[in-house]
Amino acid sequence: MVQHAHAAVPEMMVGAFAEGFGVFILCLVILSLTSDENKGKPSALIAPLFIGLTITMLINVIGPLTDAGLNPARDIMPRLWAACVGWGSICFGNNIMDTICVYVVGPFVGGIVAALAYRYILKPMHLKKDEEKLEA
Repeated sequence: MVQHAHAAVPEMMVGAFAEGFGVFILCLVILSLTSDENKGKPSALIAPLFIGLTITMLINVIGPLTDAGLNPARDIMPRLWAACVGWGSICFGNNIMDTICVYVVGPFVGGIVAALAYRYILKPMHLKKDEEKLEA
């Protein structure tokens, strides 16, 4: 009897958390590098390099778990198209809801949490540093 090695498939919650965390990190980096309130940000000429390196790091960390979709439109639309042209259930794996949770819900939640974290935690810190500089 031949035994086949099967790739480890993460549970839905692990995959959704990984995708959400990846989008959270990516959004925080982008918001920090592009915000006018962040006076300590690098030059706009080098910001794309930092964003690209962040994406590279996330793909290396999250890729083995979920292939690092990180973008619901980039992941779900090709799946929908493939399903429409006849690929059937192979497009969504064993459970369509798991796929939706991992590649759509996880990134949306991660992006929303990152925007809120930036707005209510990091942005006030940037503004506070500006006020301290003005007072000095």
